[in-house]
Amino acid sequence: VGFLQAEDYDGVIQAISELEDDQLQVLLSKVCAVLMEEGASISEMETAAGFWDALCHYAENGLVRNEIWKACVDALNAQ
Repeated sequence: VGFLQAEDYDGVIQAISELEDDQLQVLLSKVCAVLMEEGASISEMETAAGFWDALCHYAENGLVRNEIWKACVDALNAQ
């Protein structure tokens, strides 16, 4: 699969951007749940910028990154 060989996960981003709205909402809910388990708050993630900041901050932890990656792969496999 091409995205496994692409730098910066470009292919995954492309594949995620092509998810149906309901699938994307499920993915975002799962990612938000992972971030909240690590300490992010709902109010912190109310805006796109806030979500991005929380994602970047908490994804510095390898275990969090793995959970986010798993949520992405699960979303793509559910297509």
